[in-house]
Amino acid sequence: MSKTETTNAQYVSFLNNSVAGRDGLYGVYSATNANNAAYLIQRNGSPGSYTYQLKSGVADAGSKPVNFVSWFSAARFANWLSNGASLASNTETGSYTLNGQTSGALVSRNSGAIYYLPSADEWTKAAYYNATANNYYRFASISSTNAALNGTLPTAGNSSTSPTAFAATYNAVSSGVTPTGYFSTVTSPYGMFDMVGNVNEMTDTANSANTSQYALFSGSYASTEVQIALFDSVTAPQFVSGTTENAPRGFRIAAVPEPSSLALLGMAGAVGLAGWSGWSRRRNWGGTMLAC
Repeated sequence: MSKTETTNAQYVSFLNNSVAGRDGLYGVYSATNANNAAYLIQRNGSPGSYTYQLKSGVADAGSKPVNFVSWFSAARFANWLSNGASLASNTETGSYTLNGQTSGALVSRNSGAIYYLPSADEWTKAAYYNATANNYYRFASISSTNAALNGTLPTAGNSSTSPTAFAATYNAVSSGVTPTGYFSTVTSPYGMFDMVGNVNEMTDTANSANTSQYALFSGSYASTEVQIALFDSVTAPQFVSGTTENAPRGFRIAAVPEPSSLALLGMAGAVGLAGWSGWSRRRNWGGTMLAC
């Protein structure tokens, strides 16, 4: 899985090197949010010759996580990577068969997918699982103050379980997104940065009660301390619409580990598909049992 959330620089590369970006198709660029100060990508030109760049005058714009992306746009980014990450790369097939779809029920991951959005279970393991101890941490970081799975859920005002103990970007830390890996010494047991806070993260797990919604994790820079403290390994994810685009929402990519391509997104090979085999834990979210 990518060690960091997908950045603006990586998404600009996708926009500039895909037919979807060049021609302005499928809403891969959020034109409705173009003038929002929190959206750090600028589009120039006209359909058929669009180009994209980071907005000027914003510190670390390229290393901050991309936002204002719908689930369908994130799935197209995964397809583009899977098909070679070039202008000739198809965004409509590959990991997900989209064929122009931009709304409605989420599309299931195809067999043999190379790059894809993690499932809810895959995201959970990358965030919380300690393979050495064969246990899940309460929070998505390695820390002496981080309780094991059976620890006490943090409460507001309890300094021993404050979000500062596991270093997250939430509303008391920043009024907006911070560069990915901002807390450079704090990772999940698998080496993932920003698994709590900064931007909410997408998965490709659909809500069984409403298949146009996906499971969303991790809180964001807009979350309060109380909200951030609730994003732990035993709390159910939120389910949100696949068409929603907003400032606190982004994604990271998972992949079947291939040495020639992992460098594209700074993938952590230890959390590739092989690292997810043989999961033994089961999560019960709203009556839906998800096998790990």
